Amino acid sequence: MAEMRNLTNDAGFLTLSMIRSDGTVTETTEKQYRDILTEFLQFTGKPFVKTGGNDVLRYRTDLTMRNWRTSTIRKHLASLHSVFEHMLQRRDLLSLSGEEIPLNPFTPYLIKDETDEVDPRNVAPVAGVQKLLSVNEDASVSCAVLLCLKLLLHIRELVAIRTSDLFQSEYEGEKVLALHVGKGPTERDMLVPSDMKDFLVHVRNKANENKNNTEGFLLCNETTGKPLSAATLRMRLWRAIQKYSLPDNINFNSIRNLGIALCRAPEDVLFNHLSFADDRHNRRVIVLRKMGDKVCAAGEKVDVSVTLKGL
Repeated sequence: MAEMRNLTNDAGFLTLSMIRSDGTVTETTEKQYRDILTEFLQFTGKPFVKTGGNDVLRYRTDLTMRNWRTSTIRKHLASLHSVFEHMLQRRDLLSLSGEEIPLNPFTPYLIKDETDEVDPRNVAPVAGVQKLLSVNEDASVSCAVLLCLKLLLHIRELVAIRTSDLFQSEYEGEKVLALHVGKGPTERDMLVPSDMKDFLVHVRNKANENKNNTEGFLLCNETTGKPLSAATLRMRLWRAIQKYSLPDNINFNSIRNLGIALCRAPEDVLFNHLSFADDRHNRRVIVLRKMGDKVCAAGEKVDVSVTLKGL
């Protein structure tokens, strides 16, 4: 935790004074916001206006290590998100018009994960998934497995992906490949990990070359061109498991749970007991938000995406 410093003149606290004086929030709410903001700024040791995605991630990790409930952590982050939004709305009054303020860095952490609590009995074994990806010859299954494992997609999301959902963008000054997924409140753009980029482009090119794939789905039948359903992908995965004598508890849900579990695993577990070894800076799942026709980074949704040996 960062050392104590004078927070009186921080833009965050000035924002709280403004929204309390104009009646935007009650006295009770303002006090709750102030207590949470005080702890956050003492943790980061930097002005609130300079908060970035990594600061939010470190803070959330710290709260998790205190064994706080997921709902309580989300409530804290939602409070900070609200204060940041009010600060953006009042940037002129706060004399911040000349400041380069990022998008609200708390936004990605408000996305509720349907599997906040992962049942340890329904997590695919690491060795089994490694073997599956190394011996499987069905590109559609391998693609589906990687999307579940690395981007934590649900099977209903990945079967709806079209080739046009993969697009070029920019992130931190570099050209990247992004993927548009989800509908409604879960709609989002995600940065494709660099070690998965070439394979995903290969799958997209094959799908585009299929003249029978008139609907343009990423995962389609090689002959008929019809989109692969969730049931068909499950059957193909089951056949691969039987063919290569893999553990029968491997399925798309347990593979996604493995990805979630690895995101939350302490580094000594991740790198020693599970024998994963790769560039730590390349294990991020970045959530991007569309702003008109421009894609802007909104911070990391989770700190770790999985890079398997041999990929």
